[in-house]
Amino acid sequence: MQRLSFYDILEESLENFYATLTDRAARWPLVPLKTALAVASRQSRLEDRGVAIAINALKTLSDAEREALSNEIAVPAIVFLNLDVSIDWPEPLPVLDHGEATAADLEGYRAWALDRVNALTAKARAPLLTDIPGQEMLYLRKAEEAKRFVGLTEAPTDLRAAGFKFLADEIGVSAATAEDLAALWLEMDDQWSDLAAVMERPRLTAAAGIRGAEAAPEIAAALEAFEAALSADEA
Repeated sequence: MQRLSFYDILEESLENFYATLTDRAARWPLVPLKTALAVASRQSRLEDRGVAIAINALKTLSDAEREALSNEIAVPAIVFLNLDVSIDWPEPLPVLDHGEATAADLEGYRAWALDRVNALTAKARAPLLTDIPGQEMLYLRKAEEAKRFVGLTEAPTDLRAAGFKFLADEIGVSAATAEDLAALWLEMDDQWSDLAAVMERPRLTAAAGIRGAEAAPEIAAALEAFEAALSADEA
């Protein structure tokens, strides 16, 4: 029984995608491009197929897109340093076909794609949300306290007794006064709400597309569209 090798699978995926391209010079989708870069990272010469494909694939992006990608991931040096070199596209290899995917294969891919959507969403939210179980609920409670506090005509002398437990405990840590702390929490709540609102429609659209897909290419397309939407929001 042959053990699975992630690198071999990457190579197979790249070669199969490459063999089916009708226009190699057209802008490459993000996932196949990342696959090409991953394959190239294990090779070291310009003559290597993976390196040649990765260089030419990266050239299909605009300068701004290449810069954004290089800020997101580590582009292999052999690729990055030879973008100005003229290298021919290698001849495609025959498509490696293992037969029709089984229902179990499709469901496994579906589950992975949904996990991928959730993971990318969590990564995008990370700058504004500490990754601790229950932290989102804590943020909501703080925002609720802040809204009640700023609605008062007069600040209570005993915050804890008046029902402002979180404000009472955090004064002097994140802000010097209850007024400043409430304003800080409301600002953070606005930022979080803006980010969540921007991301929620693409996330729900991707999840619905993945759950409703009847074939692997439909799942891949839904995931690709979601990743493109995230990249557009970050630009």
